[in-house]
Amino acid sequence: MMDKRIKIIESATELFARRGYHGTPVPKIAENAGVAVGTIYRYFPDKERLASEAYCHWKQAATAAVLAVYDRALAPREQLRRSWRAMCAFALAHPAAIRFTEFMSGPYLNEPARAACRRYN
Repeated sequence: MMDKRIKIIESATELFARRGYHGTPVPKIAENAGVAVGTIYRYFPDKERLASEAYCHWKQAATAAVLAVYDRALAPREQLRRSWRAMCAFALAHPAAIRFTEFMSGPYLNEPARAACRRYN
C-alpha cells in the first residue's frame, strides 16, 4: 500500500500541474488523494509546505534517476546518452512532476525548495 504522504504529494503534483498552485484548493487535493482534508494537515501544515515538499520530492527523484545510471568509467558521450535516456524515462513515467517542477515553481515555494531549485537546475 502506498504511503499516505507520498499519495498526497502525487495528488497535489497532478493537480498543481493541471490547475496551477492557486487554482488547486486543499480539499480538491484531499479528494484526489482519497483522504480527508485533516489527513493532509497531519503531514503538511499548509498548502505552501505541501507544494514545497512536492517540489523537492520530484527534484530529488529526477536527480536520483539520472545518477542511478552514472558510471565514471564511461566515455562522456555514452554517459550523456545514458543520462538523457534516464531523464526521458523519468519524464515519461512522471509527466505531471516534470510540468510542476519545470513550469510551476513560484513565490509559494519555501527556502528549502528554492535551494533545491538552485541545486538541481
